[in-house]
Amino acid sequence: MPETLDTRNVADGERLASVALAAALVTWGYRSRGAGGFAAVLAGGALALRGATGSCPVYSALGMSTGSADAVLGGPGGGADREAVR
Repeated sequence: MPETLDTRNVADGERLASVALAAALVTWGYRSRGAGGFAAVLAGGALALRGATGSCPVYSALGMSTGSADAVLGGPGGGADREAVR
């Protein structure tokens, strides 16, 4: 089954940095306009989603995590102890 956004694999500090960088990229992209600005807004949106959810699809694809051990191993609040909805 493919990874979902409920699998947390990003540490809290990294999430905060993602949201901060996302805000800067979206602001710069909106003011710049053009193709470069559009690309910056898209990248900022992806970073905002990463920061808000704590899930990184690149980390998932590489099988890595910087999140807490509970999130990785399925402890309290982790993703592995949740049942799959079919």
